[in-house]
Amino acid sequence: MSGSVVGEILDSAERVLAKYPLCDHCLGRLFARLGRELGNDERGRALKILLAMRFTLRGNEPAGERDREVLSTLARNAGEPFTRLYLKLYNQQLDAEKCYVCGGMLSRSLFDELASKIAGELKKVNASTFLIGVRLGEGVFERELEVLKLSGLNYSESIKSEIKREVGKRVSLITGLQPSFTNPDALAIVEFPSLNVSLDIKPVYLKGMYLKLGRNISHTPWITREGVKKYPLSIQEFLDAKLRGLFQAEKTLIHAAGREDVDARMVGTGRPLVVEVVKPLKRRVEIGELNKLLQAGVISVVVEGYATPRDVRVVKEVVGRKAKVYKILVLLEEDVGDDRLEQLESFFRNRVVTQRTPARILRRKKDVARRRKVYAVKAIRLGRRVVEALVYCESGLYVKELVHCDGGRTSPCFPSVLGVGARPLELDVLGFTEKPE
Repeated sequence: MSGSVVGEILDSAERVLAKYPLCDHCLGRLFARLGRELGNDERGRALKILLAMRFTLRGNEPAGERDREVLSTLARNAGEPFTRLYLKLYNQQLDAEKCYVCGGMLSRSLFDELASKIAGELKKVNASTFLIGVRLGEGVFERELEVLKLSGLNYSESIKSEIKREVGKRVSLITGLQPSFTNPDALAIVEFPSLNVSLDIKPVYLKGMYLKLGRNISHTPWITREGVKKYPLSIQEFLDAKLRGLFQAEKTLIHAAGREDVDARMVGTGRPLVVEVVKPLKRRVEIGELNKLLQAGVISVVVEGYATPRDVRVVKEVVGRKAKVYKILVLLEEDVGDDRLEQLESFFRNRVVTQRTPARILRRKKDVARRRKVYAVKAIRLGRRVVEALVYCESGLYVKELVHCDGGRTSPCFPSVLGVGARPLELDVLGFTEKPE
């Protein structure tokens, strides 16, 4: 580092100390990118010593009134060693003022105290990884920015960064845990300058598939306007009852690749989902134990492993856009010949269907038109007027409306091809698959 750069650094330090009282940490933080393996307090202390040495280059005897004013300001704003120098030269003790940015609160002992407190909280929640966050009180950021602008250099870091780093290092030493900057088990938030510490326990995520082997089972609890539960069971309630106690959690949430109708079954390969276990005090349960617990009755969940928040987006945006295969039991108003069923299969080969929002959900969804493709239909006669239809289609197709036309809101549809009315009796989702090339 050249002499001119060193001079520039010292000039900057003296410029801010001539206006603002700063502790070693807050002065050193202005030059945090200079010097390795140094704490900001060490940088600040070194700068103050160098400034004092530069001040005394003119000699150790009291100088003019102007020098006394400058030294008096530095003694009040920088503290040691200027207070000692002022006492030596002018036989007067001056007290340093509180730091303009942090109020004189930052210190290594404070970092130790905060780390010890956070380590204790992390132990309570069985966290394996952590991250430190800082929330600044009113005015701290503005004061820091004010000082930074006056410094005129670009070597600084923020007070948030210093607290996070120094406390985080100490927490790691105490607990043996490593910080995770992408998916921590817990986020410890330090409020400065109040020093309140809170712990944001991050959810545990599980990814897998679910089967719904019965009908009239909702995705989440369905509560009517009268406050009455409409269906006795939901997938979310099933998972909450099984997992909340096991993970000592507050609750569970589910994120799935869409949802089937309440009266439809989800069979076959199952529907992908991510289970979010909220604020768990226990973070790890063996996958085998989970699957043993969750594979029973009319709802069955297969857990494939632990997941991350990113998997929520994947299951909703990526898996949810895959093609789907449905099985529908259809009742025809009249008997039709096998040739009509063959015509149905031929017609709905890579056929685009236009659907307005179904009448059954218009009260809660906007009336819009959308186009979805039916890739294939296979019709199997089970009786004179009963047909089982396998529908391979683009995600988002309203399959029931494809069967009965929804009063003309879906076109084309089964009746428009068969020439007779049709009604879906039962609907099963068989699974997700790739779209055809």
